Amino acid sequence: MKLIKRFLIKLYYYYLKLMGLCPFTVAVPERELKFSLSGLIYNALLVLLYSYSFLNIFVNRLNIQIFNETALTVIMDALTLQLQNLAVVTFWILAMVRLKDARTIFEAVGDCENCRRELAMPSYLDERYLYVTLRFVAINAVYFAICIVDYLFLIKNTRYKERSGHWLVFGVCSVDVFVIYVLFIEFMLYVEYYCGRANEELLVLSLDPIVDVDDCVVARVSRRLASINKLQRSLRDAMQLVTRFIGVPVTFVMIAHFLSLFTDLYYIYQVLKSMAFDDYVEAFLVCSFWLSTKFMVTYLLCSIADSTCVEVNLSMRSRA
Repeated sequence: MKLIKRFLIKLYYYYLKLMGLCPFTVAVPERELKFSLSGLIYNALLVLLYSYSFLNIFVNRLNIQIFNETALTVIMDALTLQLQNLAVVTFWILAMVRLKDARTIFEAVGDCENCRRELAMPSYLDERYLYVTLRFVAINAVYFAICIVDYLFLIKNTRYKERSGHWLVFGVCSVDVFVIYVLFIEFMLYVEYYCGRANEELLVLSLDPIVDVDDCVVARVSRRLASINKLQRSLRDAMQLVTRFIGVPVTFVMIAHFLSLFTDLYYIYQVLKSMAFDDYVEAFLVCSFWLSTKFMVTYLLCSIADSTCVEVNLSMRSRA
C-alpha cells in the first residue's frame, strides 16, 4: 500500500512539473522546496510558447463566426480565452518568482502533518488517496477527451485549420486551468478533514469523565490541547498562504468559466431554436460537454468551500 501511494505521489509531482505548476525541486531528507534553474527556464519557455499561441488564436477567433454566432458571442468567447491565458500565465509566473511563499506553504503543511502524528490522527492521504486519485485522473481525462474531440471538430473549419497547431498547444496547456481548480479543491478538502478531526478530538476531551485529576492527567490533556491548537494554527496559516498564492489565478478562472457558461448556453439555445440539430450535432455535443464540465468544477469549488468554512468556523469556536 505504501509503495502504491509513493508511486502516485511521484506521478502527481512529475505531472505538475510537466505542466509548469511545480518549477522547483523537493528535497526529500530536508523536506523543503529548493530553487531549480531548469524549472525556471522551462516555465519561461512555456510562458513564451503559450502566449505566442494565444495571440495567434485570439486573432483567429475574432475572424470566425460559427453557426448563428453573433458578434457579442464571438467577443465573449475571445474574452474567455484571454482570461484563461491570464490565469495560466499568472500561475506560471507566480510559481517562478514566489518560491519563498511556496516554501512557507510546504512548511505549514509539514507542521500540520507533525501535529496530526502527535495526536495519532490518520493521514489524509492514507484514508482518501484513492478518492484523490480518482478525482484527479477523472477531471484530467475528461478534459483531454473533450479537448481532442473539440479540436478534431474545429479543424474542419478552414480558418481554424490555418492555426490548428496553435489551437492544439493552447488547448493542451489550458488543462492547467482545471488542475489549478483541482489543487485548490483538494487543499480545501485537506483543511476540512483535519479541522473535522480536531473537532472530534476536542469533543472527546470535553466529554471524557475525569475522576482523579492529578498532574499526569493535566499534563496529558494540556499536551493534546497544545497539539490541537498548533494544528489549527498551522491549518489557518496554510489556508491563508494558499489563498494568497493562487487567489488571482483562481479569480481569472472563475470569471472565465462564468463567461464560458453563458456563451455555451446561448449557443445551445441557438442550435435548438433553429431546429438544425442534425446539422450541428457534433458542435452541440461538444458544447454540452464543455458546459457540464465547467459547471461541475464550479459547483465543486463553491460547495466544498462552503463546507470547509463551516468546519473551520466550528473548529475556531471549539478552540475558544
